[in-house]
Amino acid sequence: GPDGNIWFSEHSGDRVGRLAIDGKLAEFDLPTGAGAGEIVTGSDGNLWLAEDRSNLIAKITPQGVIKQFAIQTPNAGPAGMVLGPDANVWFTEPGVHKVGKITPNGAITEYPLPDQGVPFWIASGSDGNLYVTMPRVRLIYRVARSGEAQAIEMGPETIPTFITAGPDGNLWFTEPNGKIAKMTPAGQITEYRVAKVAE
Repeated sequence: GPDGNIWFSEHSGDRVGRLAIDGKLAEFDLPTGAGAGEIVTGSDGNLWLAEDRSNLIAKITPQGVIKQFAIQTPNAGPAGMVLGPDANVWFTEPGVHKVGKITPNGAITEYPLPDQGVPFWIASGSDGNLYVTMPRVRLIYRVARSGEAQAIEMGPETIPTFITAGPDGNLWFTEPNGKIAKMTPAGQITEYRVAKVAE
């Protein structure tokens, strides 16, 4: 977190935890049924949290003060989150085939994606675009800050799932079939099979 502590979500417990490096733990309650999910640090020095069960995005100060913001579309189910290149927090909405962004002031804008597959995870690329994985249909969307989406097709054996920006300027994603892949901003993909370690 922005305060040097480890922050984590407790999905079934409807709480957010703050763990100091000396082991001191603090927990902050969310409303029952919130479904605390992905948590990221925003550009404003606060933490931002996806609540997939209550259809809310929460802002949490380093002191644990919580403010919630409703997503306009019902049943969006916010999942992956990332701090975008525009200083806003971007998130996926698997329930409604959209991505959303929330400003530091709490204003939410949603952008529809082509109605195929389910948007899962999101990363901020070195080229100023957002990248959204669609594992069920084996593609990644390159999403501009305007919300315009362009599909990057994968091969039949490539299943992009969790994605993050690497220190080399490329995007890296996991695959449930035992591979990790690197993708350049231009869409060139290199896959690496994870070797099984002998016992």
